[in-house]
Amino acid sequence: VWGSGFLPGAVVQWDGVPLPTTFVSDTQLTASVAAVLIAVQRTVGIGVTVPGGISNTVAFDIRWPSPSIATQGVVNAASGLPSIAPGSLISIFGANLAAGSGTAGNLPAPTSLKRTSVTIDGVLAPLLFTSPAQINAQVPFETPVGEATLVVQVAGQKSAEVTFNVTATGPGVLMELQSNHAIAQNYPDWSLNSPQNAAQPGQYVIVYLTGQGLLDNPVANGAAAPVSPPSTPLAAAQAKIGGSAAEIQFLELAPGLVGISQMNLLIPDMGAGEQLLEVSIGGVAANTSILSVKAQ
Repeated sequence: VWGSGFLPGAVVQWDGVPLPTTFVSDTQLTASVAAVLIAVQRTVGIGVTVPGGISNTVAFDIRWPSPSIATQGVVNAASGLPSIAPGSLISIFGANLAAGSGTAGNLPAPTSLKRTSVTIDGVLAPLLFTSPAQINAQVPFETPVGEATLVVQVAGQKSAEVTFNVTATGPGVLMELQSNHAIAQNYPDWSLNSPQNAAQPGQYVIVYLTGQGLLDNPVANGAAAPVSPPSTPLAAAQAKIGGSAAEIQFLELAPGLVGISQMNLLIPDMGAGEQLLEVSIGGVAANTSILSVKAQ
């Protein structure tokens, strides 16, 4: 606070509430403002009290910057591609998307997190993660195929509408972004598949994906998938490992998770090495990734 006539012991007042204040000089004070005091957009009065007196009051506006979504900033959370289906997990990229970083602590996932909400075709989307630059959310299952409209709202400030395309299926395999290695587990020991811990032909691996589309046993938006009865995609799935067809033991929503399916694949007879994994659901191809296979 800049002014004149400040004295040691001066206190900055925030709408009449004293703030922790440091005296710098007779023309300058610094004061600490708690986050809760700026959580709502409004105008407050700032004044200064000194021993034996009080200053004039000046208006101070609290304004949140409007959220903005990047061009092509709505993508499949697993693949990073614009391949999105009802029930998919998506990532939204932009600026001023949340008041801070937050993660959904309990399920079903909330529709408001860190003062942020997302609507898709006017329906609130469950939120799994928010930060100023990225949101991870689930597309509501009732979202129709075609062009969808998305809006982010933060502390009452709305972004411009953006549109993205929704298809019946839009699979994306979860993978390590730097290596393109699928995030997969070797069955039955549930160890993470890697070049140092490869699976052998005749062994099953569990691959995780999102964007499987509608289910035979519907699950509520943002809810954890049940153990029983399982929720299986209505669309047919196919998989290849190293160019060879791989038997899909089953494909269903992963119990306890939101918007994630698990696919159990049998490694076909093949040579050792890093093998290309190709998955499609409903005729739509997912991003290609890598599985590690060792000699039998």
